[in-house]
Amino acid sequence: MPVTRARHMAPATNSPIATSTATAARTLDLATLAAIKAMRGEREEAERELSKLEMLSDSRYVCPYEIATARAALGQRDQAFRWLRRAVDDRSVCVPDLKTDPRLDSLRNDPRFQALLREVGFLP
Repeated sequence: MPVTRARHMAPATNSPIATSTATAARTLDLATLAAIKAMRGEREEAERELSKLEMLSDSRYVCPYEIATARAALGQRDQAFRWLRRAVDDRSVCVPDLKTDPRLDSLRNDPRFQALLREVGFLP
């Protein structure tokens, strides 16, 4: 008897790894959506998505780097740096993008950005 796709996939979706991966993908999607809305000038909608993410971060891991990029898109430099600091402290897998990520271009002329680059070893 052939195994149907749904029956074959059901155990994997209940596994901790699958759940964790799905959650990470969902939070990344929310962060990306918030940044897009910010860039389109839809500030209230962007704030709403970021509020969801920040609430989620109280109970599960949400990549602080991605929240920082959305805050940067909103022009909220202090909040963006707060989340970047957390990303560095958490050793977020996204931190290596710090040097070249165009989503952070608005922060590059700030001395705090240069300090972060130095701290993670991108500058002498």
